[in-house]
Amino acid sequence: MNLHLFAGYWTEFYDHWAGVFQQQNAVVMLALGVGAVCLFVITRGKWKK
Repeated sequence: MNLHLFAGYWTEFYDHWAGVFQQQNAVVMLALGVGAVCLFVITRGKWKK
């Protein structure tokens, strides 16, 4: 596999999503982050039944 192609793909991927996140409202991004953390805690928690 050509390493240059692989690095170029990830550079474009990062640039695209960095631009998307820069255009979003900070409150929306905070809510999405809190939601992701909550889902992680809920799915990984070892709850006693």
